[in-house]
Amino acid sequence: MPYRQKIVDAAVAELRHQNDVEYLDQMGSIIEIRGLVRMSRVIEAILDAALDTSNELLINEIAGNLATGDTDWRTAKLAAEDAITAARGILREIMDPLP
Repeated sequence: MPYRQKIVDAAVAELRHQNDVEYLDQMGSIIEIRGLVRMSRVIEAILDAALDTSNELLINEIAGNLATGDTDWRTAKLAAEDAITAARGILREIMDPLP
């Protein structure tokens, strides 16, 4: 599944959780909402999907940036996962308290 669609699907899942399904229509990445939305919850769902530690492309990119000198980027994969987890954690902390 493309990264963009995964993030949209996470937002839609949260929107559906907040509203009756009949008030939400999705056409790919276009969403029509007829109702009230707690955007902080939707943003949290987006962050969780965007900063997912199972996303190999994201982990590899961060690992490549963490590797220094002659260090093989593959050795930095655990540090990359830790960095993603830390980023997700601090963003949630900054957003708290959620309504």
